[in-house]
Amino acid sequence: ENADPIEDLRTWMDLAEADTGIRPTRGVCSRQTWGYLRNNKKIIKSLFVLSNGQVGAISDARLTQYLMDELGLELLIYSKQYKNDAGAATKFVPDDTVSLFPVGQLGKTWFGTTPEESDLMGGKVANVAITDLGVAVTTIEKADPVNVETKVTMICLPSFEAADSVIIADVSAA
Repeated sequence: ENADPIEDLRTWMDLAEADTGIRPTRGVCSRQTWGYLRNNKKIIKSLFVLSNGQVGAISDARLTQYLMDELGLELLIYSKQYKNDAGAATKFVPDDTVSLFPVGQLGKTWFGTTPEESDLMGGKVANVAITDLGVAVTTIEKADPVNVETKVTMICLPSFEAADSVIIADVSAA
């Protein structure tokens, strides 16, 4: 609550720009981390100058506009979760973390050749069709019992070409 998050964010943005030539203009944090900004005394004082900071937390909309005006930064809240291997709910964006990144594409999705495509496509054992996204749809007719087995497979990997332009900051100690 007494930190200087605006200067911290500016320093990280300057660092990324100095290292890569690309300035981050977007970012993401959890709702808890966003709350740190909303309750920060320096931000409140700069927004409510005449009241000498004697106001409670500021609204999300006002903070969003302040970050855009002050830093040119669009900081989004992302609180979605997934179940980890142990079955526990885990946040995609952990608390006490801010990620800053440039505008544009951060990476791509690369599709590979599935075994069905490489091994079965030219033969007569199965009918293999490839969709426009690289998904292989394989159908195999069975005689006894009479049925058609359908198998859908895909091999893909994400790439992260913009990794050097991303700042991931731990704000618990900042």
